[in-house]
Amino acid sequence: MSKARILLVDDEQLVRDSLTRELASEGFDVSYRENGRDALKFLKNEYHDLLITDLMMPGVDGIELLKETKLASPETSVIIFTGYGDLTSAIDALRLGADDYLLKPCDTAELLFRISSCLEKRDLTRQLQGQNHKLQKEIAGRKQLEEELREQTEKITLFSYSIAHDIRTPAVCIHGLIKLLIKNFKSLLPEKGHRYCEQILQSAEHVVTLADQINSYLSAKESSLVIEPVPLKELTASIRKEFDIQLDARGIRWVEPAELPVISGDGMALMRVFRNCIDNALKYGGAALRKITIQYKKTPQFHVLSVANDGTDMTADEYETVFELFRREKSSQGIQGTGLGMAIVKEIIERHKGDVWAEPGNEQGVVFHMSIAVDL
Repeated sequence: MSKARILLVDDEQLVRDSLTRELASEGFDVSYRENGRDALKFLKNEYHDLLITDLMMPGVDGIELLKETKLASPETSVIIFTGYGDLTSAIDALRLGADDYLLKPCDTAELLFRISSCLEKRDLTRQLQGQNHKLQKEIAGRKQLEEELREQTEKITLFSYSIAHDIRTPAVCIHGLIKLLIKNFKSLLPEKGHRYCEQILQSAEHVVTLADQINSYLSAKESSLVIEPVPLKELTASIRKEFDIQLDARGIRWVEPAELPVISGDGMALMRVFRNCIDNALKYGGAALRKITIQYKKTPQFHVLSVANDGTDMTADEYETVFELFRREKSSQGIQGTGLGMAIVKEIIERHKGDVWAEPGNEQGVVFHMSIAVDL
C-alpha cells in the first residue's frame, strides 16, 4: 500500500497542501490538481490507484470527474469529498461507482482508514478478477476437451458399428458355405473332415453372435430411450414364450408373481434385460438348474426386478465382475458366449437411472437384481 499512487483534486489550496503533506508522510505517492479539467488530462496519461476529489468544483465537478475516471480506468478507486449540504449528491456518486465518500473537514485517521479500505477492496477485486479469468479459461478448456471427447466417442462408436458389421458379414458367409459343403459333399468327407466342419460352423456362429452383441451393447449405450408404459406381466410372458423349448426340454420351472405392475421404461430395452438374464441362467446354471424365479418389489424411488436361478453358484470374485465387459464366469468353460450379455444389462439399467447387482440365492444359485427409477 505504501507505493500506491493517489491523485488529489480540490479547488481549495489549503486543503490540497495539508492533505498532500499528510498522505506523503504516510508513504503514498501523491499528485494534485486544482480542478477537474486538469485532473482528467492528467489521468489520461498517468495511472493512479486512487482518486480523491471534491464534489463541488467549478467547471468539471466531482460527479463528472468520477464518470470519466471510471470509463477511462475502471480499476482506479474513487473517494468523494463533500460538505453536509451535499449528502444527496454524494449518495448519487456512490450509485455511479464511487468507492466511498467523506464529509469535510475530515479526520486524518478516518481518511487513512478509508484509503486503506478502498485499496484493499481494489486488490481483492483484482484477485477475484484474476481467479475468475483463470476459471473461465479452465472452463473453456474443459468444454473444448469435452467436445473433443464427444467427437472421439462418436468416431469410436461409428467405427465399432462398422467393425461389427464387417466381421459379421464374412462370418455369415463362412457359416453358409460350410453348411452347403456338408449338405452337398457329406459323403466325400472323412470323419475328421466332419469334425473340422462342425468346429468351423461353431466358430462362425460365435463370431456372428459376438458381432450382434457388440451392436447390442453400443445400442444400449448410445440409443435414445423411448419411455413408455411397460406391462411387466406381458413382458415376462413374451420372454417365457421365447425360452419355452429350452425350459421344457430341461425340466426347468418358471415362477413369477401372479400380479406384476405397469412401469415406465423403454419396453424393447427392458425386454433385452430379461432375455439376457434368462439366457445367462440357462447357459451357466448347469445341470443343477431346476427353477428360474422372477421377483418384484417397490421402494419409494425404485422398481426392483430380480431374476433368480437355483443353478451353479458363482465365486466371490465373479459377483464383483459379472457385469464387466467381456468377463465370463469360470464355470463357462466350453460354453459359447461373448461376455457382453450382463454388461448390456448394466448399461440399460443405468440409463434407467438405476443399478444392478448380484448375490447368492437362499440355498444355491444366483439372484440378479435390477433397480429402475420410478420417476423417469
